[in-house]
Amino acid sequence: MHSISLTNLKADTRKYRPMRILEGDSSSGFRIGGYRPVGVQPRVTSELTRYFGTFPIRGHREEELSIFTGFKYSDPDDRLFLTKHIHRPLGAEDEVVQCVFHNPSNRGNDPRFVSELQPYAVGIGDESVLDPDDPKSGAPHIIGGVPFFYPKFRGISNGILKAGYCHLLLWNFPTGNWDCLVKGLWPFADYAFHLYIKQTENGYDYKGLLT
Repeated sequence: MHSISLTNLKADTRKYRPMRILEGDSSSGFRIGGYRPVGVQPRVTSELTRYFGTFPIRGHREEELSIFTGFKYSDPDDRLFLTKHIHRPLGAEDEVVQCVFHNPSNRGNDPRFVSELQPYAVGIGDESVLDPDDPKSGAPHIIGGVPFFYPKFRGISNGILKAGYCHLLLWNFPTGNWDCLVKGLWPFADYAFHLYIKQTENGYDYKGLLT
């Protein structure tokens, strides 16, 4: 089973693996939508909390990273409204994106925090090299690499990288010529979602970025 090697990501920031959203569910491994893994939930929860996906990682040990979101989409004046969180790093103190690091756990059937996306497996492609100065380099969804950023976002990303994080995931809105037909609400709308990660003495720290 594929897992993300954090050591390899830090060794060469140009290398990446593409991800594709596949037809059909997966109870383990890389997966998005549907029910969360058994026994896994974020620190802060509310009626907005939704599961996004789970991604096996290999750092201190074999474990998994699950992502939960808590955006609001209907009230532009609300502090949790999606567009209020672009242009800035999102950390563990921001309830709109929460990462939970946990032992491998299969998809459960608890409807609390169920995604508004239908459940899908995620396929992982072969390692390749991208050009961070070419907006056409890479793929819509990637593991690793440092993808192209427009100038207003490049400085934010560089600041996160200089603080010791590595670029872990990039998710864009699903596209029909790359992914299967995806049904449900995509939590990041038409923004790109980047996730950065850093190993610490106590585990991991993370930063999210919407561009």
